[in-house]
Amino acid sequence: MAVTEPRVSGGDFGLGDEEDLSNLKEQAVVISRAKKPQLTHQILFQDNGLKKVVKDFPKLKFQGKGHEFEDLKVLMAAYKKWLKELYPYKDDFEEVIWKAREVLQKKENTETGEESDPRHHLHMLRFQYKKNKANAGRDSETAKRVAENRAKALERKRQREAQAASSTTSAANTAGQDSETAKRVAENRAKALERKRQREAQAQLPADIDDEDAFGFGAPEMFEDVFDFGDME
Repeated sequence: MAVTEPRVSGGDFGLGDEEDLSNLKEQAVVISRAKKPQLTHQILFQDNGLKKVVKDFPKLKFQGKGHEFEDLKVLMAAYKKWLKELYPYKDDFEEVIWKAREVLQKKENTETGEESDPRHHLHMLRFQYKKNKANAGRDSETAKRVAENRAKALERKRQREAQAASSTTSAANTAGQDSETAKRVAENRAKALERKRQREAQAQLPADIDDEDAFGFGAPEMFEDVFDFGDME
């Protein structure tokens, strides 16, 4: 028994014949292609468009002289990534670049009926780029001054700490010298008081009596020969 494969016809979709079904396929393709928006000023000048290029691309890191080819590859990779996020359709990168170039050479009317001049938008982008660059320069200069002021503050702190340590050492030495001086002054005062006490004690003693005049009669030659004994020798 032969097995027949299921057959799909235009009638299954409410169509009259196979020709109508093939027309449906073409229409589906046309509808799918129509969903891709045109590249317009609105897309190119939105925050995720050229504004992002002006904002983020200056942050790319390049190796500089002698590495031009590698730096160009980095730049092109960044452009491709940006354009793919901005216009995520299966278009060739170079083709989209040429489309963008054509769009930026003509004025457009916006959905609100206003005229969009690409020259004005590009002028504003250049102005914003220069402003950001100037701000970056000022920020760099400010950061430099902050670093210099911090270094000066640390140096002043180090000098104050060194002076404080020196003052502490000097004070300790002075204290030691003062202690030695006070000790000598105390010793000298004690010696002076001892000498004074000795002088006062000696001053209070009676005058010494001559051993030959034990009874206070004075010298022998002072006596008169009251009994007329004459010279006893």
